[in-house]
Amino acid sequence: MRSGGTITNMAPSPGQGYRNGVRSGRLKTAEGFVEYSAPQVAGRNEPFRSEIREHLKGRTEALEDLAVELLARGLSVRDIEDAFRDETRRLILSKTAVSEIGERLWADYQEFATRDLGEYEIAYLFVDGIAERIRPGQKREPVLAAWGFTASGAKVLLHLMAGSKEDAETVSAFFQDMRGRGLGDPLLVVCDGAAGIIKAIETCFPCSERQRCLAHRMRNLAAKVPEDRWPEFKARATAAYQARSRAIARDLAAGLVKD
Repeated sequence: MRSGGTITNMAPSPGQGYRNGVRSGRLKTAEGFVEYSAPQVAGRNEPFRSEIREHLKGRTEALEDLAVELLARGLSVRDIEDAFRDETRRLILSKTAVSEIGERLWADYQEFATRDLGEYEIAYLFVDGIAERIRPGQKREPVLAAWGFTASGAKVLLHLMAGSKEDAETVSAFFQDMRGRGLGDPLLVVCDGAAGIIKAIETCFPCSERQRCLAHRMRNLAAKVPEDRWPEFKARATAAYQARSRAIARDLAAGLVKD
């Protein structure tokens, strides 16, 4: 400041600190490295911490999400490490970082697979065996899946079990796992025509009604009806399934069979 025709430097208050140069940093992003400079502060009783710097993690969420997607699609840690290199072949995401993401992904699954299901009042339970490709280039493997609808209409994925068969013993163990975590008796359980699943439902949910999955039944019908007749047949079959009463549904179904 100016005083009596001279210029003097204003000293900082004790413990307030002052800027003392900068230090460089590097942020890993999905598009490559981003260089930045962070101020250094001296003359403080407590170390200076930048609020902005706290938000600049070692890698961006977009980069982590991409790594999670690749892991879920079956790529190995080495494959992902090779993929995350910039134009100079520098690693954007290291093997250690990929491994950490994989471990966190597994921990998330474990939390999902052991969570309490008692908070969900499931009215309708759907169970099916689906085929998913666990590794690129390999054949699809079976995954047993269960999801439900609450009385309010919310859809909830309840359980997954990879490498599962649809025999009664395996499906019963699948159901008992959910029962042990608090799943109650739904009003209705929907499944395909697999004998093992049907037997497991009758054993584990004796108080629930069971219904054949409409999507599976329609696919079975499509395989038997001539292709040129299918659009009309499908429309009439759907009308029977969606009829306002059982009597109307029976009349529509009888007419369809007769024709």
